Amino acid sequence: MDNVYQINWLIFVRQYIPIALRTVLYLAWLDSIFVALEHLHTRFLEAREKGLYQQRHTAMVTHIEKLCNDAFDNDMRRIYVTLVSFDEYLYLFPPDEEDHHLQEIDADPDEPIYLIEEDAGQLNADAIIWVPIALQPATEEEQQTFEENMRALVDYYKTYGPNYQILYYE
Repeated sequence: MDNVYQINWLIFVRQYIPIALRTVLYLAWLDSIFVALEHLHTRFLEAREKGLYQQRHTAMVTHIEKLCNDAFDNDMRRIYVTLVSFDEYLYLFPPDEEDHHLQEIDADPDEPIYLIEEDAGQLNADAIIWVPIALQPATEEEQQTFEENMRALVDYYKTYGPNYQILYYE
């Protein structure tokens, strides 16, 4: 199917011109016209390859790993993704069960009881993208640009929300 898009413009120009019109001047004029068309065709093929590459990849962890490694660590392929397990929740007991004491026995009864930890309202990352320390840029500005590029790539493919962290490992 890829052969449909491969066109040799030099042969194409000469093949479909009547023999009577195949003069040197006329063929040179047609070649100059088809240079622009050949450039557009090359851009079309590049856009087609990029589109097909994007269609082949989904938000699965293995695909995100492959995308990051293709873009940022193509030689050694050391970037990997781990999913973060959810924290266990502390449930209060229903009223029909036995009495449960939420405070310690010797605690002051007027002391407020906090049922939620301090960071309970914070969103934790669903996944962590681990990048080797060798790929970490030297300056803060370069590191910010690197992470923005990686986030842009991952956000393009990630369908369920960009809730992840980028961390470096040795």
